[in-house]
Amino acid sequence: MNVISKKILNPLIQPTLIIGFLFMAHQPTPAYDPPADPNATADVKKVLAYLGHIADQDKVLSGQFRHHYHATGNCVGIFEQTGKWPAILEHYFYCQGADNSDAENEKRRQLFLDYWNEGGLISIWAKLIVRHSGVKEEPGPWSDIWQTGTPKNNKLLAHFETYYVPHMKWLQEKGVVLIFKPYNEELEYFKEIEDEDMKKLWIWTFEYFTQTQGLHNLIWFCAANSGGDKFQDRYPGDAYVDMIGFSDYVTDKSATNPRIASYNTMTQNHPNKVFAVAEEGWTDTGQPEPNTQDAREIIALIKNHMPKSAYWLSWSGGWSPAMQKHSRELYNDPWVIDRSEVNWKDTPE
Repeated sequence: MNVISKKILNPLIQPTLIIGFLFMAHQPTPAYDPPADPNATADVKKVLAYLGHIADQDKVLSGQFRHHYHATGNCVGIFEQTGKWPAILEHYFYCQGADNSDAENEKRRQLFLDYWNEGGLISIWAKLIVRHSGVKEEPGPWSDIWQTGTPKNNKLLAHFETYYVPHMKWLQEKGVVLIFKPYNEELEYFKEIEDEDMKKLWIWTFEYFTQTQGLHNLIWFCAANSGGDKFQDRYPGDAYVDMIGFSDYVTDKSATNPRIASYNTMTQNHPNKVFAVAEEGWTDTGQPEPNTQDAREIIALIKNHMPKSAYWLSWSGGWSPAMQKHSRELYNDPWVIDRSEVNWKDTPE
């Protein structure tokens, strides 16, 4: 018999005290921080709360990078293999072709909107700004990239204003919430930037998108290469982050996977931030050959060693479960949530 039951059976306890005690006992304590953006939309609050709710259950959202209209390692491939759509679609905006045409991004944002309207969640990352924005070619040290008016900052600003902001605003007008990873795997792709300057760049980016551009439909995801101490050294602070996570391109999905230690460290250091596996694959030294990996290893890793994960996001091509063995079993696992099962609208803020 529990303590509450014992108190209820005690005739000396006044009924009003019992009711008051029960009311207090059932008041939920928020486990995760509210959105870092104080002006975040109501739907951002609901989606973030939903991700936290999933992280605390024996459940995990499925995710897949890239959407194409043919059956390879992307969202369509997952559907062709399993009959189910991933809960989360991720892609990016960037310039394409010699003329830097933006037309492809208009098609991509429509795909995002369609996927959202069909019940899915949307994630966008900007890792390729190093390759496509021209920032590298601009004069000046990397240490001033976050300082307004410097050559590198001007180039970065122009890239965002041309290829990201217009499409993100368009999606905001349509009511789409975006999980936003501006500098994922920054230790590799932004390694020229020192720790303190990386923090300042993140903060500048946060303030630029939220305050300057008025984008309040974003969930800010700070996603590293592997986590651990280096993640903490470059972490911009809880006030500018909603989610944390890392990439897992390790073939070994058992208890000896080195990412497990990173997971433990990050979730212990930031218990009030939602955790997710930002990118998932089997190797970062080359694309795995088809039908050589067991997709069930993904859910086994999460169940056994990273249970407080809100979702995993598989990379495309050979890294996708669609190109490997047992994708159907993965998506039929009782832990795994597909697009048809996403119900963030029912989650209280």
